This record gives sequence, C-alpha cells and structure tokens, in this order.
Amino acid sequence: MQWDSGTNAGFSKGSPWLPVETGYQRYNFESEKEDSASIYSWYAKLLKLRHENPAFRDGSYVPLDSGNPNVFAFARNAGANEAALVILNTSPQEQHVRLSATRFRNVLMASPPASAPPSESFTIAPYGVLIASS
Repeated sequence: MQWDSGTNAGFSKGSPWLPVETGYQRYNFESEKEDSASIYSWYAKLLKLRHENPAFRDGSYVPLDSGNPNVFAFARNAGANEAALVILNTSPQEQHVRLSATRFRNVLMASPPASAPPSESFTIAPYGVLIASS
C-alpha cells in the first residue's frame, strides 16, 4: 500500500522487499483521501451508498436488458419503494441504451456527472457509470 509521498511511500522506514511504485508521490492514500475525484473517494461513496440504501444492502439483483452489448445494466430491489438502477458503459465510446426501467429519477452517483435518464432511450458516456434510485 502506498500510504503517502514520503520515503518508500510510507510503507517502511527500512528497505521494502518489493519495489515502490514509481507514481507513489502522486498516487497514495494520503493524497487520494483529500481528492474528491479520486478512486479512493469513489469507493468510499459506494460503500456509504451500500450502507445507507436498503436496495444495495438487502435488495435482490434484477438483470436488465440495455439493448446494447457494451452496456451492463441491472436493478436492485428491496421492496416497492426501495429500488435502484446501475448502468455501466464498458466501452471507450458513448453508447445508446434502451431500458424500460425509466422510473429512476434520483441520481445517487455518476461518473462522469450525469442526469437521470430522461426517457427509456438515452446515451451514456464512454466508460460511464450511472447509479439512480426511484
């Protein structure tokens, strides 16, 4: 683990038995924790979402057909009022999506920032992620 930008990435004051990654001065726990756009922050938000939202914590997995082989979509359902939608674009190009699940209007997380699907047909950014609730 690259902990900070100090000697040996904060891992050890001695000689580590594995080489220290070359980008440790920029990519380390200390700097990622302070950056709201970092991977660390994204995962911290995902964990918080799972902890606070019953659909992610206790809900059942519901596969959805996105109408596009490059887009993975599913819902999590924990009851009539506890549902969430997850859409992932696995390609480097913007992709067209067609979902019949259009009742999801509250964006919980998105990368890059996005709004809720306006209708059952919409596009998602390259490598985009959209997590929404009803």
